[in-house]
Amino acid sequence: MTVAIIIILSLGLIFSFVLLQKGKKRNLLSLSSLQSQISDYEKKIAALNSELEVLKKQGIDYESSLSFLRRNILTPKNYVKSFFPEFFILERAQDKDFYKFFRQGDYLLACCGRCGNSGVNGLVKSILNIVFLDEILEKSDLRKISSGDILDMVREKYSHLENNSLDDSPRINFSLCIINQRERTLEFSGAYSNLCIVRKSYPGTSRKEVDVHEFTGDKMNFAVSFGHRKNYSVQTIEIEKDDKIYLQTGTDFSRQMFIKYANAPMKEQALLFENSLEGDSMLIGIALKVKALNENQEKENAEKTSGDFGQRS
Repeated sequence: MTVAIIIILSLGLIFSFVLLQKGKKRNLLSLSSLQSQISDYEKKIAALNSELEVLKKQGIDYESSLSFLRRNILTPKNYVKSFFPEFFILERAQDKDFYKFFRQGDYLLACCGRCGNSGVNGLVKSILNIVFLDEILEKSDLRKISSGDILDMVREKYSHLENNSLDDSPRINFSLCIINQRERTLEFSGAYSNLCIVRKSYPGTSRKEVDVHEFTGDKMNFAVSFGHRKNYSVQTIEIEKDDKIYLQTGTDFSRQMFIKYANAPMKEQALLFENSLEGDSMLIGIALKVKALNENQEKENAEKTSGDFGQRS
């Protein structure tokens, strides 16, 4: 029994499910077929748990398997740096946390999530959520769909794996935002998670202190059956070029903490937040030092200044 067993089983489950999803014809999937998928999924999860227990008894490093799978599923950080040069990802429970970054033209997407299960169950469900996101984003035009639409579509796919009659299944927290660089707006949608925007003060202006704007997602379980759910809401926010945004799941971070660390570089903030937290938490911090944002705002400021001088003359 080796680490390869759990890796093969996990990847086999994931890609088998993806192939099944792609191969089926919509509206032709019978209830019995759905129930068969769910039953098969549950059996494979049980098998993965059994294999994990064997690995633990044999002293084989589960963390190595976890790191291998996450490296091949989660967004590479070098790719993220190409459009978010300053950011950090702080996570405490890697077997149930997940994140995704994506760029399409003028649109930038960032999200993070947390599964209620831990161990193999949490890991597999986290990976499946990323697989679902990848499939949706590959086929979607971000000009035509909202952050709430994306959460709805991921949940639609996820719902086929769960047989939930009530909103009491293990919770999945989800925090997702879409940044429109051209319009300088941000859309936020969330399930039991929050978004914070920290806006610094500027010398010579009326803004004397750091502003912290908090936005709360819907208190609606992501893993919920068809008959008990509503569409996720969308909050649209105007952003400025030096804003710092924070997507969070798990522990709520205090307003005072964001104010205290506001002027520190993002790398330093990651250490400060990590040392200040207790228990399981996940936080993504992004400094909006995006060139397009800066150029657009500077151009508008120059045009406004030119117009002001024209009026004075």
